[in-house]
Amino acid sequence: MSQDNPKLFISYCWSSTEHEQWVLKLATELRDAGVDVIFDKWDLKEGHDAFAFMEKMVTDPKIQKCPLDKIYLENLQ
Repeated sequence: MSQDNPKLFISYCWSSTEHEQWVLKLATELRDAGVDVIFDKWDLKEGHDAFAFMEKMVTDPKIQKCPLDKIYLENLQ
């Protein structure tokens, strides 16, 4: 991806397999449209610190955030 492409972190709860598949489809479509999608299934590798990954995603001002789940939003409150 080009550095000019918008960066978008998709954040969601793993509430169901169907929801995870929907999020994966959306992330793929956005990436195909030129958005630099940051998605845990692609970018958080086994053995990496999940807390550090999430902290970087929510604190980096260059990354837009996209929460996609009502349960996720309720957990933030």
